[in-house]
This record gives sequence, C-alpha cells and structure tokens, in this order.
Amino acid sequence: MQGIPLLNIDLAVQAVGFQERPQGILGVLITPWFVNLILLPSGDAPLKGLPIGAGQEIELPARKIRFTVNELDGIGPYLSHSLFSPVNCFHDQSAAVAAAQAALAELMTEAEQVPLSEEEQAIEEYFRKETLFAPGETGTSAASGQTPSPLPAAEDSAPRLMSRRQALFGAFLES
Repeated sequence: MQGIPLLNIDLAVQAVGFQERPQGILGVLITPWFVNLILLPSGDAPLKGLPIGAGQEIELPARKIRFTVNELDGIGPYLSHSLFSPVNCFHDQSAAVAAAQAALAELMTEAEQVPLSEEEQAIEEYFRKETLFAPGETGTSAASGQTPSPLPAAEDSAPRLMSRRQALFGAFLES
C-alpha cells in the first residue's frame, strides 16, 4: 500500500483501550489508513447470520453508533465504525493514540440529560400534534380530534408561523 495517498507512513497498527462491554469487546484500532471503533462480539452477542456490509446500531453510554458488519479469517465476524479515514491529520502515532483515547472516553461517558426550556417543550409538543391534511379537510388531528395550536409568539412583532405544508408550497413567498 506504499505510495497510496491515503496511507500515513507515520502510523503503525495499534489496538487502543479494548474493554469488555455487554455487547462484546470494544476498542479502537489504529492503522496507517484508518482509525476505527471495533466491536468484537462476545459469546452473548453473536453476529453470525448478518451479511457482511450490513449496518447495525449499538447503544453506547453516550449515544447509538451505527456499525458495519465485517469478517476476518481467524477472527470471524466483527463490527467497525470509522472514526478517521484517511488519517493524514495525524502527525505521529501519539496524536492518533490521543484521538482514539478521547473518542473512547467521549463514547463511554453517559450523555447529560439537559431539561428542555419552556419554548423547546412547546416546539416539541407542536410538532408532535401537527398533522398534514389535504385541501378541504379540517385541521383536526384524527387521534385527538383537536386542532393543533401554533406556538405562542414571543412578541407581537414575531414573524408569522406557518405549517410545514405551507413552507413546502412557498407560503413564505407571499407578502
């Protein structure tokens, strides 16, 4: 692979931070051409039967990550998720190791649940209730029988709110 622009000759193959998780053994693999998050299945989490190249979402403490099913002779099936490719951004092995350790630390840290503000709650509720309807139909939700109410205006001079349907059909172009 020498001479190929995606190869970083300053990097070597190294396994970083592999640890036992409920889904299998998770860590980062550094190579001269990629830095990937790797999940080797444990006995409880087999991958047999999943086609190579299939995507599989795995819940990690910080968030869900979409992995790709791969297979290596002598190892068998495993999951990978690209963190960096190509790896020309790393000037040396220590920089790649630091990035791998930081990525693992971030993914293993529980995401902080920040409460929504009143405005964010109103927006969430508005879009949960919003229904699209054809011309001539009423604007009531079939589930509740109620008309979705628009968000409360922050000020009287706030811009006019419109539904997704109005925005898609260019209502914002009308003055």
